[in-house]
Amino acid sequence: MHRKDSDRPPRTPAPRPLALPALVAYTVTVRDLPVARDLLHRNDIPVRETPGGDLLVPAKAALGTAVVFRAE
Repeated sequence: MHRKDSDRPPRTPAPRPLALPALVAYTVTVRDLPVARDLLHRNDIPVRETPGGDLLVPAKAALGTAVVFRAE
């Protein structure tokens, strides 16, 4: 299966990991993206929308590992 570039998580500037190999980002699939955004905002977690419409929590705010939230 080939993925389109729009299906891939965005490349984001992030601090270099302390050791390699390292987990630097992961994607979480959610049923309702607006509900996920609201939950993140209510908990003061910084989030931004990617050009593809996903939600991104930067690594700096997530203990060094970026988190991408994507709708099913």
